Amino acid sequence: MKPVYGGPEVTALWVSERIGRLIHPPFMSIGWTRNGRDLCAGAVFNDYYERGNIEMTLACEGPMARSMFAEIARYVFVQLKCSRLSVTTSIHNEPVKSLAIRAGFKPESVRADYYGDGDHAALFRMKRRECKWLRS
Repeated sequence: MKPVYGGPEVTALWVSERIGRLIHPPFMSIGWTRNGRDLCAGAVFNDYYERGNIEMTLACEGPMARSMFAEIARYVFVQLKCSRLSVTTSIHNEPVKSLAIRAGFKPESVRADYYGDGDHAALFRMKRRECKWLRS
Protein backbone atom coordinates (compact mmCIF):
# COMPACT_ATOMS: atom_id res chain seq x y z
CA MET A 1 0.00 0.00 0.00
CA LYS A 2 1.19 3.45 -0.87
CA PRO A 3 0.74 6.41 1.53
CA VAL A 4 -0.90 9.58 0.20
CA TYR A 5 -0.49 12.87 2.05
CA GLY A 6 -2.44 15.25 -0.18
CA GLY A 7 -6.17 15.92 0.14
CA PRO A 8 -6.88 15.60 3.86
CA GLU A 9 -10.57 16.37 3.27
CA VAL A 10 -10.95 13.36 0.96
CA THR A 11 -9.30 11.01 3.47
CA ALA A 12 -11.31 12.45 6.38
CA LEU A 13 -14.57 11.95 4.47
CA TRP A 14 -13.57 8.37 3.56
CA VAL A 15 -12.75 7.57 7.22
CA SER A 16 -15.93 9.35 8.42
CA GLU A 17 -18.10 7.21 6.16
CA ARG A 18 -16.54 4.02 7.55
CA ILE A 19 -16.80 4.92 11.23
CA GLY A 20 -20.29 6.42 10.95
CA ARG A 21 -19.55 9.90 12.28
CA LEU A 22 -18.29 13.11 10.75
CA ILE A 23 -14.74 14.19 11.57
CA HIS A 24 -14.63 17.98 11.88
CA PRO A 25 -11.67 20.15 10.87
CA PRO A 26 -9.05 21.15 11.61
CA PHE A 27 -7.31 17.88 10.81
CA MET A 28 -4.39 16.32 8.98
CA SER A 29 -4.41 12.89 7.39
CA ILE A 30 -2.62 10.04 5.68
CA GLY A 31 -4.47 7.89 3.17
CA TRP A 32 -3.32 4.62 1.64
CA THR A 33 -4.12 3.23 -1.79
CA ARG A 34 -3.61 -0.19 -3.34
CA ASN A 35 -3.97 0.89 -6.96
CA GLY A 36 -2.76 4.48 -6.75
CA ARG A 37 -6.31 5.87 -6.94
CA ASP A 38 -8.84 4.43 -4.51
CA LEU A 39 -8.35 4.71 -0.76
CA CYS A 40 -8.22 1.47 1.21
CA ALA A 41 -7.18 2.98 4.57
CA GLY A 42 -6.94 6.34 6.25
CA ALA A 43 -5.67 7.92 9.45
CA VAL A 44 -7.04 11.32 10.43
CA PHE A 45 -5.30 13.38 13.09
CA ASN A 46 -6.86 16.21 15.08
CA ASP A 47 -6.74 17.89 18.49
CA TYR A 48 -3.07 18.61 17.85
CA TYR A 49 -1.00 20.21 20.59
CA GLU A 50 2.44 21.26 19.39
CA ARG A 51 5.05 18.93 20.93
CA GLY A 52 2.19 17.30 22.88
CA ASN A 53 -0.73 15.03 22.07
CA ILE A 54 -2.54 14.33 18.82
CA GLU A 55 -5.69 12.20 18.46
CA MET A 56 -6.00 9.63 15.66
CA THR A 57 -9.09 8.20 13.97
CA LEU A 58 -8.35 5.21 11.77
CA ALA A 59 -10.26 3.11 9.24
CA CYS A 60 -9.04 0.30 7.01
CA GLU A 61 -10.58 -2.11 4.55
CA GLY A 62 -8.82 -5.34 5.46
CA PRO A 63 -5.85 -5.92 7.74
CA MET A 64 -3.42 -3.12 8.58
CA ALA A 65 0.10 -3.53 7.23
CA ARG A 66 3.09 -3.01 9.52
CA SER A 67 4.32 -0.33 7.14
CA MET A 68 1.16 1.68 7.87
CA PHE A 69 1.94 1.81 11.60
CA ALA A 70 5.54 2.79 10.82
CA GLU A 71 4.31 5.60 8.53
CA ILE A 72 1.90 6.85 11.22
CA ALA A 73 4.71 6.81 13.82
CA ARG A 74 7.11 8.72 11.57
CA TYR A 75 4.45 11.31 10.76
CA VAL A 76 3.30 11.85 14.35
CA PHE A 77 6.57 11.55 16.26
CA VAL A 78 9.19 12.70 13.73
CA GLN A 79 7.46 15.13 11.36
CA LEU A 80 4.94 16.69 13.79
CA LYS A 81 7.23 16.15 16.82
CA CYS A 82 4.36 15.02 19.06
CA SER A 83 5.16 13.42 22.40
CA ARG A 84 2.12 11.12 22.32
CA LEU A 85 -0.60 9.71 20.09
CA SER A 86 -4.10 8.97 21.43
CA VAL A 87 -6.87 6.69 20.23
CA THR A 88 -10.37 6.70 21.73
CA THR A 89 -12.97 3.99 21.12
CA SER A 90 -16.07 2.51 22.70
CA ILE A 91 -15.35 0.22 25.63
CA HIS A 92 -17.39 -2.36 23.69
CA ASN A 93 -15.28 -2.16 20.50
CA GLU A 94 -13.10 -5.21 21.11
CA PRO A 95 -11.52 -5.30 17.60
CA VAL A 96 -10.20 -1.73 17.91
CA LYS A 97 -9.08 -2.23 21.50
CA SER A 98 -7.23 -5.40 20.51
CA LEU A 99 -5.61 -3.69 17.50
CA ALA A 100 -4.49 -0.78 19.69
CA ILE A 101 -2.78 -3.13 22.15
CA ARG A 102 -1.10 -5.13 19.37
CA ALA A 103 0.11 -1.89 17.77
CA GLY A 104 1.77 -0.86 21.04
CA PHE A 105 -0.81 1.48 22.57
CA LYS A 106 -1.29 1.39 26.34
CA PRO A 107 -4.72 1.62 28.00
CA GLU A 108 -4.88 4.92 29.83
CA SER A 109 -8.39 5.62 31.08
CA VAL A 110 -12.13 5.22 30.66
CA ARG A 111 -14.11 8.30 29.73
CA ALA A 112 -17.52 7.95 31.34
CA ASP A 113 -20.53 8.78 29.14
CA TYR A 114 -18.20 9.94 26.34
CA TYR A 115 -20.57 8.79 23.57
CA GLY A 116 -23.76 9.42 25.56
CA ASP A 117 -25.40 8.32 28.78
CA GLY A 118 -23.92 4.95 29.77
CA ASP A 119 -21.80 4.70 26.60
CA HIS A 120 -18.22 4.92 27.83
CA ALA A 121 -14.99 5.28 25.86
CA ALA A 122 -11.59 3.66 26.35
CA LEU A 123 -8.57 5.93 25.85
CA PHE A 124 -5.29 4.44 24.61
CA ARG A 125 -1.97 6.24 24.24
CA MET A 126 1.40 5.69 22.67
CA LYS A 127 4.33 7.81 23.81
CA ARG A 128 7.19 8.56 21.47
CA ARG A 129 9.75 6.86 23.72
CA GLU A 130 7.60 3.70 23.82
CA CYS A 131 6.93 3.49 20.09
CA LYS A 132 8.25 0.25 18.62
CA TRP A 133 7.56 1.47 15.07
CA LEU A 134 10.35 4.06 15.22
CA ARG A 135 12.90 1.36 15.95
CA SER A 136 12.09 -0.73 12.87
